[in-house]
Amino acid sequence: MRGWAKLLGLLVSAAALLLIAMLSLSAGASDPEFVQDTFVEFRQGTPDRVDIWSEPGLVKLDRHWWLDGMVNDPLSVSPLTFLPNDREYPRLSFAFTTTGGVTQTVFFAVWHDERNGDTNPDIFFDRSLDNGHTWTTDITVTDAAGFQTHPDVTFLKTEKAVCVVWKDGSHNLGFAKSYDAGNTWTVSTIYTSSRQVFNPRIAPHGQSGYLYLVWGEATADGYPGRLYISRSGDGGATWSDPITLSVTALQRATPPSAASLAVDASGNVYVVWKDTNPSDSIYFTKWISGSEWSEAGWSSPVLLREGILSPPAITIGPNHAIYVAWIERINGDYAVVVASTLDQGVTWVSVQAAVPVSANDLSAPDIGADSLGRVYVVWYESGDGNIYLTSSSDGGASWLPKRRVNSAGGKPAAYVAPAIQAAFTGEVVVAWHDYRHESPGVGSQIYATGYPSDRYFSWGEYLSPVFDAGSLAAWDTITWTATVSPGTGLRIATRVMTEPGASWTDWYTYTSSGESIPHPSGRFIQYRAVFTTSVVTQTPVLDEVVISYRQYRIFLPLVLKQ
Repeated sequence: MRGWAKLLGLLVSAAALLLIAMLSLSAGASDPEFVQDTFVEFRQGTPDRVDIWSEPGLVKLDRHWWLDGMVNDPLSVSPLTFLPNDREYPRLSFAFTTTGGVTQTVFFAVWHDERNGDTNPDIFFDRSLDNGHTWTTDITVTDAAGFQTHPDVTFLKTEKAVCVVWKDGSHNLGFAKSYDAGNTWTVSTIYTSSRQVFNPRIAPHGQSGYLYLVWGEATADGYPGRLYISRSGDGGATWSDPITLSVTALQRATPPSAASLAVDASGNVYVVWKDTNPSDSIYFTKWISGSEWSEAGWSSPVLLREGILSPPAITIGPNHAIYVAWIERINGDYAVVVASTLDQGVTWVSVQAAVPVSANDLSAPDIGADSLGRVYVVWYESGDGNIYLTSSSDGGASWLPKRRVNSAGGKPAAYVAPAIQAAFTGEVVVAWHDYRHESPGVGSQIYATGYPSDRYFSWGEYLSPVFDAGSLAAWDTITWTATVSPGTGLRIATRVMTEPGASWTDWYTYTSSGESIPHPSGRFIQYRAVFTTSVVTQTPVLDEVVISYRQYRIFLPLVLKQ
């Protein structure tokens, strides 16, 4: 009996030793770490009123947008007070200027304008050096007889020239170019048709100097029925014969455009448009640089979506990413949808992106992207008559909550697309025409807002991605590197999840870098950084976060055979 007891004791002791061996912790010199200190790593988290873009590798409070303000010169009253005297349909572009070694972004705006009181709109131009906050004195691009409407603007880098195109009367396309930032203009008629022309759009290829121009033309019944494109290799002096992109019944759309045009860094050209075959559909076509410039050189139109409610807008992001935005109805309600492709339109991913589905009538989106990968969408919403914006920092996979662009007293034009322009370095301007000053002889005015302003938000939060240790781990320390100036604050907290599907622990907030992590062992950990400031011109700056831990190692038992 005592032999059996002795054997049982040996077995218990062996089991205990085996359990200790199987769950032993790895040693400290090579302890694994979760590290965030680069832009690529920080963009995997979720910023809320926090800026991870302007200085890649740093996290700080984001800045406010400027309060919207008037772009055109102060109000003027039409001598014929029964006329609307409207300023309408702004479009935007940008360029860089360098003075004394300092590079600055300059935004350009064009619109058509009835201020001369002859019921025939003219084309006007303006520019801003402070991200849309203030604008210079208006400059006339053309005040020729007849209607000059629906302009578009771009900057031709190879010639350092601002280029503007517009609908000239009913059958012509006008073109103007300025070599002195818009102060003086050379104006010409570049195309005449026997049919009505509609909604020209222009885009450059910065490296080659080519200009590309797309527009619609009417069929016999007066509605746009063909979509054309042309290009110029000499700065707009001469243009190629028009190439037909679509011969179906192109839908007349609420201005400014039924077609949208974009050119990537390699010189590839992409066009999207709204068509009626089948009903209210979006089509996409492309021309790959180096291909023959002819109708055969363009790809066959690809149907992206049926049943849409607005003309589409297109933009190019980093790494040749293409984004297209439109409005459609989902289960009877309205939604902003963004489709993206990383393979030049071979495959597309569509998401109900910008806002939750809304019962309000949404219309007329525009889209822009900067070189750091932020994508912006703006649109008009009829429920409260405002313009809204949202943005994505992860290529359109997720979107921030929408924010109103115009101020509370604004009255944006209904069902008309606001214009958005994102510069390469992160500045953004949005413009629209607005009826807040409407009265006899005073019509709509051009308004704009921009980002960033000179003021930081007073509060912001950065939520890290969830770090997965791969198995059960014991947490060691959390350290961070930051600059916290007087009047600003930074608080770091962590929480842990033991296994997939389990609940998170409560957040634990640390008082200083290098503290031990008090959470129980687990597999997943996440940190939160809360930024504050009471000085609107100052922000705390987070540079690096390191979480160290030790993994449990499982050792198989040694089995001895007798």
